[in-house]
Amino acid sequence: MERANGDALEWALALLRAPSERHALRERPLPAGMERLLGIAAGISSEASAQAARTLGESEANLRDAARFYAREVLFFPRADAYRVLGLHQGAANDTIKSHHRLLQQWLHPDRAHGEDSVFSARVNSAWNHLRTEERRQAYDQALRDHRPPEIFDSSGALRRVPGWTASPAELPPPTQRSVRRLALLALIAACAVLLWLTARDDSGQQPDAWADLLAQEQAPNRQADGFDIHVPERRAETHATNRKQESAAQQQRAKVSRKALIAQQGNPPPRIVTDVRAPKAAIPTVVAVASDTQRSDATDTMQPVAIPARPGAGMTPVVLAAAAPVEASPMPVPPPIHRPAPVPQPDTSPPSAPPAASGETPASSAEVLFARTQLARQAGDQLIRYLNTRNRPPPPIWNSPSIQAGADRLRNDLHQAGRARVSAPEWRVAREAAAFTARYRIDGSDNRSGVVSADLAWREGRWLVTGVSMERPR
Repeated sequence: MERANGDALEWALALLRAPSERHALRERPLPAGMERLLGIAAGISSEASAQAARTLGESEANLRDAARFYAREVLFFPRADAYRVLGLHQGAANDTIKSHHRLLQQWLHPDRAHGEDSVFSARVNSAWNHLRTEERRQAYDQALRDHRPPEIFDSSGALRRVPGWTASPAELPPPTQRSVRRLALLALIAACAVLLWLTARDDSGQQPDAWADLLAQEQAPNRQADGFDIHVPERRAETHATNRKQESAAQQQRAKVSRKALIAQQGNPPPRIVTDVRAPKAAIPTVVAVASDTQRSDATDTMQPVAIPARPGAGMTPVVLAAAAPVEASPMPVPPPIHRPAPVPQPDTSPPSAPPAASGETPASSAEVLFARTQLARQAGDQLIRYLNTRNRPPPPIWNSPSIQAGADRLRNDLHQAGRARVSAPEWRVAREAAAFTARYRIDGSDNRSGVVSADLAWREGRWLVTGVSMERPR
């Protein structure tokens, strides 16, 4: 590329030998001699092609391939403007614009082109529509200077712009009195719902003590008959919330046992103390009242006697009363402690989780990319097989370099020398950046030869390019 200092045809030959330099050539202005290059690419300048071949020491076929390769890579790349597509400078004359458009159409028109290059015909026609009249050319130049998107030309010849969406702030209506009242009502309902939920949560957190309730029910008739107001303290659950269910079950079991013991004691009740006795008002002795009652000891779960002071009633003269000796309550049977075995840790039998996808790419997106590239690889392989099956078919634009294309052309000639060759469907091996296939071929001739054709492809710049073609000849 450094030695190519001449016209466009010399640059095309240099690019054919070093195709990786196409990116640098896209940023440079077009060289002189573009009209001769387009004429050679179209195949209509036989005299100019023969003279250039003698001057440069190249064959006419090689010059035509170089001219077409230069046009594909330097003129028809995706970001090229209308001038670049037609091989022009911005100051080109109208006659030059018409001449370049005519040469390109003679090469790319679908009725004349037999290869895949006809896909560029639509871009050439679009560029011609932008520049074919002085009015449209001025409008297009102004759009390029303003960095605006290109305008679309309809069939009537008038210019029209592509409509676009513009963001405009939406104006909210002012709140009405009705909406304000509605919002206040909704806020009040929400506050009431929160209060009800808090109340229900507090009520559900208090667990009644089954032991204290049972003792209160059993001793309520005795307190009414004796006239004493004996308060049995309630016992609250002090265990943790996680053991509350186990504690409740144990309390119910102890309550059943103590109930049976209390019923057995009621058969021989202790002597009761009569306290409602009237005496002469003259004597005011010290009053001492001893009553037999029981309370529950949390430490030993037994019933013990207690001394309770008597309360003198209205109009009553307290006197010294002879109280019966307190009868010690028999110890109540205590249920055996419940021993629960410690939970045995179970081995984790769950399958190991899949490692996260590397480089921020999920497995689903990686599979979709591989599937799309597989389809593109099959399309490129089909183009190569059609090229090998047909002797006079023009080469498709799937080659990594001109040398690979030349080798494939020689291989095709070898296949068709002995007879009619046919290549069967290939067997693929596709990865993210490389692909390969093998296909069997058969030659219908005198000896009916057969063999295997292999091809290697590489993923470059968003498409698959053939990097090698080989043929295994029969022994």
